[in-house]
Amino acid sequence: VTAPTKVFGDVHGQLRDLLLLFGLYGLPTHCGGDVQTTSYVFNGDWVDRGEHQLEVVLLLFALKTIYPAQVFLVRGNHEFRDMSEGMQEDGFRYHMQQRLPEQWWSCYEAVHEAFDWLPLAALVGGAVLVLHGGIGDGSWGIKDLERVQRPLRWDLTGCVLDALWSDPTDSDDWMSWGVHANEERGLGSGVTEFGPDVTAKFCRREGISIIVRSHQYVRQGYKVMHSGHLITLFSARNYFGEVGEESNDGAMLLLAPDVNGHLRVHPKRLVKLEDTSHDVRLRLVRSMPCLGSCISGLRRKLLTGG
Repeated sequence: VTAPTKVFGDVHGQLRDLLLLFGLYGLPTHCGGDVQTTSYVFNGDWVDRGEHQLEVVLLLFALKTIYPAQVFLVRGNHEFRDMSEGMQEDGFRYHMQQRLPEQWWSCYEAVHEAFDWLPLAALVGGAVLVLHGGIGDGSWGIKDLERVQRPLRWDLTGCVLDALWSDPTDSDDWMSWGVHANEERGLGSGVTEFGPDVTAKFCRREGISIIVRSHQYVRQGYKVMHSGHLITLFSARNYFGEVGEESNDGAMLLLAPDVNGHLRVHPKRLVKLEDTSHDVRLRLVRSMPCLGSCISGLRRKLLTGG
């Protein structure tokens, strides 16, 4: 993926937040947008839980169809049938049943067949690895992910399981070093938690500077971890509720080269609604017509094949 690049984390059906990030920080369109000069990476978990799961998927598929060389879709752990079904009424399967009562099965299967072909990672500028979960025990490398056979439906072992499900330790303290069973994901799941030493070793061996991953909500929408070698990114605001200690900002990252050609990370936040200043709210309101024009333009291009 060529830089500059915008990276988006978990959206989980929260179309509003995705559109607001577009409105605040640039649209992925030719007209009034920056897609001619900027790549876009969407780092998985677009479905389950939110109210507009189908709309998010259709928007991302439309963007990928119209701008195949600029838009990249990286698969998350929720882009699998077992997750869609296991989430019950919060899941994509139930959502499709409610939205398309007569045609839900064929559409649901068509979407998942597309998910089965998606890559598990993207490499930005040869220096930043973007993947949904993490690196697990770090014993594998980028080329192992490239060799994963697609379509991929079930084989969640080895590097696939790590890339989709593993988490970093939350501390850089030496006691968090190494690889541990991930209690949050279930002790019998095979999912691991990796320390800052594992991240540093992986980055050195693979010749990269930073790993960008999603998979866990963080209060400010992004969190720099493991001595700056890893960033957790989450784009859906208020994932567990609108108020209280569990509320969170959303964010995206702009990866752009500096004057020396080195990639730099520029976080862009979408703050909780109650924290939004008057100026930011005004910018959001002014962006709405442009967002509507963007979506209408995508629809026209898809219908005309242009």
